[in-house]
Amino acid sequence: LFSAPRTVFAVGDQKQSIFSFQGADPDEFEVNRRYFSSRAGDDFADVRLQTSRRSAPEILRFVDAVFADPAAREGLTSSGETIEHHAFRKDAKGRVEFWPAIKPAKTPEPDYWRPVDVESETSPVVQLAERIAGKIRKWLDDGVRLPGCEEPIRAGDIMILMPRREPFATEIIRKLTQARVPVAGADRIRLKNEIAVMDLMALGRFALLPEDDLNLAALLRSPLVGLSEEELFALAHQRSGRLWRELSERREEVPSFAAAHEFLSDALKRADTMPPYEFFAWVLNANSMRARLLSRLGPEASDAIDEFLSLALEYESANTPSLEGFVHWTERGDAEVKRDMERGRDQVRVMTVHGAKGLEADIVFLPDTTTLPDPPGRRGELLYGEDGVIFPIRKADACEAVTAAKEIAKQEALREHRRLLYVALTRAKDRLYVCGFENKNGIREGSWYRLAETAMTKVGTKLERGGSYICALGEEAEETARAAMARAATIALPEWAREPPPAERARPRLIRPSDEILEGEPAIISPAGPKQAARFRRGLLIHTLLARLPEIAPPERRNIARLFLTSQHVANDEAAALANSVLRVLDDARFAPAFAAGSKAEIAVVADLPELGDGARVSGRIDRLAVNDAEVLAIDFKTNRPPPTRVEDVSRVYLRQMALYRLALRKLFPGRRITSALVWTEGPHLMPLPDPLLDREIAGLVPEP
Repeated sequence: LFSAPRTVFAVGDQKQSIFSFQGADPDEFEVNRRYFSSRAGDDFADVRLQTSRRSAPEILRFVDAVFADPAAREGLTSSGETIEHHAFRKDAKGRVEFWPAIKPAKTPEPDYWRPVDVESETSPVVQLAERIAGKIRKWLDDGVRLPGCEEPIRAGDIMILMPRREPFATEIIRKLTQARVPVAGADRIRLKNEIAVMDLMALGRFALLPEDDLNLAALLRSPLVGLSEEELFALAHQRSGRLWRELSERREEVPSFAAAHEFLSDALKRADTMPPYEFFAWVLNANSMRARLLSRLGPEASDAIDEFLSLALEYESANTPSLEGFVHWTERGDAEVKRDMERGRDQVRVMTVHGAKGLEADIVFLPDTTTLPDPPGRRGELLYGEDGVIFPIRKADACEAVTAAKEIAKQEALREHRRLLYVALTRAKDRLYVCGFENKNGIREGSWYRLAETAMTKVGTKLERGGSYICALGEEAEETARAAMARAATIALPEWAREPPPAERARPRLIRPSDEILEGEPAIISPAGPKQAARFRRGLLIHTLLARLPEIAPPERRNIARLFLTSQHVANDEAAALANSVLRVLDDARFAPAFAAGSKAEIAVVADLPELGDGARVSGRIDRLAVNDAEVLAIDFKTNRPPPTRVEDVSRVYLRQMALYRLALRKLFPGRRITSALVWTEGPHLMPLPDPLLDREIAGLVPEP
C-alpha cells in the first residue's frame, strides 16, 4: 500500500506529565520509545531538546539545581538521567528569590464575628498574600522595569501558581483587589459559588415562591434590589406577616421600598410567561442591572454571569423551558467554568499549575510550597494494582496488600508532585519567587519548599532584606522609571545629536503622461447603435491581438490570430482582413523590433526630469517597448477614437504624452536613439512620430527662467 518507507515522529516530555487524573502515564512514553527503537534499529533518532527558548539562564540554573539530587529527580525521567538546560536567551538577566516561610502566630486571637471559612488576618496565608500584593503594588507604582525591557512591569506580566486553589487563591485575589491591582480572579469557578449567580438564583426562587422570607431578605440586600441593612431591618423587624406582603403594604413609605416592589412585581409577572434565558436576560438589562452587579462584585463577575446565561440556553435546548425546572436543575448540578488565562488581559493571573501548562509569564510566584499532596485513597478512592482493584480501608485494618498498594500510589503521587514543580518553575521567563507559609505541621520533607531550599543553598547567595534574610540567584538589575530617567540624563550626547537636521529633500513633483491626457483628450467613439458597437468591439479585438501576438513566433501569428477571432464569433472574411491589418503593423520594417521576440508589453518607467522644474519626475506605463544596443522603440496604442490620417493632425495631448515618454527613456538609456510611434487600432495603422514635433512639445513644458 505504501511506496515509501513509513516514518514515526513523536514529541514528548516525561518531566511535564502532570495529568494522571486524566489517565496520563509517563512510563508509557519510555515503553513506546524502546519499542520503536528496537523496530527501527540504526534509523532511530533519539533527539533531546535541552534548549529553553523561554527562561533566563539564572532560572534554568536553579531548575537544574533543584533536580540535581537523584531523589528529587525521581519520577521526572524513566532513566533517571541528569536534567540539564541551555538558555536560548543567553544574555537575559534573570533572578530567582527564595523567601523564608511565614510561621503561624503562636496565640492568634479568635474573632468570633468572622466567618468560619475566612482566614484570620494574623494567619500565615494572609501575611504572605499581603506581602506579595504589596510588592506587586510597589512595582506598578514605581514603574519598575525588568532588564532589557523598555516598558515597566504590568499586571499582565505576573502569574501566581499553586498546586491547589485553596487556601491561598482566595486570599491573594482578595489582597490584590484591596491593593487596586488588576487581577483576573481564579482560573476555575463553580457557578453555584459565585455571588452574582447566587443573586440571580435568589430572584428566580422568589419568582417561584414569594413566601420564602429568608430568600427574599437576601435578595433585597443584593445589588439587584439594593436595600441597605437599616432599611431591611426596618421592613422586617416586628412585621405581622410575610416579608413580601409587608413590602407590598409599605411600598409608599420610602422611595427604595417603591422601587424594590416595582422591580419584584414585574419579575413575578414575567416569570409566568418567559423562558429562563429570556427572563434572566431581561433582569440584567433592566435599569442597568448588569452594571450594578459588576460595580458591587467586580469585573470578574462578568464571566460567571455570561456562563449562567449560557447555562440557561443549554437547559432550554434539551428541556421544557420552565423557570422552575431550570432553577432545580442548576441547584442540583455543579457547573464549572474555566477562564481563559492567556496573556491578552492586563491582569495578574492566579491559577493552579495544571491550568498554567503551556502558559508563561515574565514574573512567577510560587507561594503554596510547604505541603505534600494528600495520599491516594484518603477519601476512599479505589486503588488499582497489578492484581486488581483494592479498596483503601483504614491503616489499622489494612492487610499487607492494601498497605503495599497505598505505598505504591503514594510514591507515584510524590513523583507527579515533583513533575508539577518542574512545570511551575519553567513557566517563568525573567523572575521567579519561591515562598511559603507553614501550618501546624510545619514544612513537610520532600515538599517544593525543601527542594528549592536545598538547591538555593548550593547556587544562591544569602541577603538581608527588611530585617530578615532571603536567598537569591542573579543580580537585582531592576530599575524604576525615575532611576532610568536619571541614568539617561547622565549619558553624554554625541555631537551629531546636538546639530540641527539637514533640510529634507523636497518631494518630487510627479508628472504622469496619462494625466496630461485628461485635459482636452479627444472623444471616444460612442458604442451606442449597432454600427458604432461593431466598431468599438473591433477596436478591442485589435488591441488584444497587438498585445498578445508579439509573444508568438512570427510563422504562427496569422493562424493564431484567425483562431482567436473565430472564437470571438468573427466571420471568416472579416477575421482574415483583421489578421492581415494587424500583421501589417507588426511586420512594419520601421517598428518590427518593437513586436519581435524579446520586446516587452506594459512597461512602467520613472525618471527625474530637473529640466522641467525642481523635483519634476515622470511616471508612466508604455504599451510596447523594445531595447537594443543602438535604439529604443516605444509604441502606445490608441483605441476607439477617430484616428487622424496625418501626424500634423494628432492631438497635442498625445504628442505631449509621447514626448514625456521619450524624455524619460533618454534618461534611462543615454546614448541610444529613441523612436516613438502611435498605433491607431481603428484601422489599424502605425504612425511614427518625428523628433522635431516632440521636441516642440517638450519646449512648451520647460518653465521660463
